[in-house]
Amino acid sequence: MIYDRGPMAVYERDGAPVENRLRQISIHYYAQLETYHNRFWESVQAGDRVDLLLQVPDGAQLHADLYARPEDGHIYRINQAQQTEDDNGLPCCRLSLHREEQNYELIRS
Repeated sequence: MIYDRGPMAVYERDGAPVENRLRQISIHYYAQLETYHNRFWESVQAGDRVDLLLQVPDGAQLHADLYARPEDGHIYRINQAQQTEDDNGLPCCRLSLHREEQNYELIRS
């Protein structure tokens, strides 16, 4: 896999949920994967839409309920972080992202 997109900042909530503040915890390069028609509609039926599917090298520290901001500048909530291996047998993490509609204050560590 070629990780030619990015950088993508990853954030965690900072403070109370009503404050909408996110603190940056890491930066990753990534590859964008296809969200096929069947997967999209299965996620909609399950009540959790997948808007973007990305893969990052390693990514062992990534988990659901973190937030990501890829190149497009929008904030996405990580719904699922699946630890797996890429085509070369190297560890990677596949991220299912849901685009958030709220505005957030972004804080750099």
